[in-house]
Amino acid sequence: YYLAALPNVETLMVAGWLAMVLLPPGRAIGLFIGLYWASNWALGFHHLLWSLGGIYLFTYSGFLFVALAAWALRRHASKNLDGFTGRAVLSSAAYGALFVAIFDTWTNFGVFWLWYPHSWAYLLQVLIQGAPFALLHLSSAVSSFTLVGLPLVLGVHRLLHRSSDQTSPIFTTQKIRLALASYRRD
Repeated sequence: YYLAALPNVETLMVAGWLAMVLLPPGRAIGLFIGLYWASNWALGFHHLLWSLGGIYLFTYSGFLFVALAAWALRRHASKNLDGFTGRAVLSSAAYGALFVAIFDTWTNFGVFWLWYPHSWAYLLQVLIQGAPFALLHLSSAVSSFTLVGLPLVLGVHRLLHRSSDQTSPIFTTQKIRLALASYRRD
C-alpha cells in the first residue's frame, strides 16, 4: 500500500517469484494472483475490475504466465542462486527482465487486441508506444529482483540448509517447516 506513490516498484513480481521458489506450485500461484488482486483492492482499483474487465483478463493472465515461468525455472533458480556471486546477481536480474518481458508483451498484446484494429502495423505501434513504460518496468524489476529478491531467497536457502541434512537445493514444504522449527528454537 505504501508503495503506491512509487509506480512500478516490482514488489508483486518479486513476491510471486519468491512464492514460486519457496512454495508448492498450486499455493504459490494462488498467493501470486491473490496478492495482485489484494493490491488492486487496497489501492482502490476494485471498481476498475468491472469497468475495464477486458484488460484485467490480460493483466491477471500475464501474472499467471509469469508465475508459470517462475515455476518452470525453479530448479534453475535453486542451482544459480548459490550465494552473493556474480552468477546469482546476474541470474536474479535475468529473472526480473524475463518476467517483465513476458508480462509487458502479453499486456501490450491485450491493449492491441481490445482497442486497436488487428494488423501487424497496429501491433507494432502498440509495442513501440509501450516501450517507455516497459523500460521503466524493466529497470525496476531488475533492481528489485537483485536488491530484494536475491537476499530473501538466499536467507531462506541458508535457513533450509542449516536445518536439514539433505543437500538438495530445491525448496520443499518439509524443508521450510524444518527451517522454521529450527529458527524458533534458536
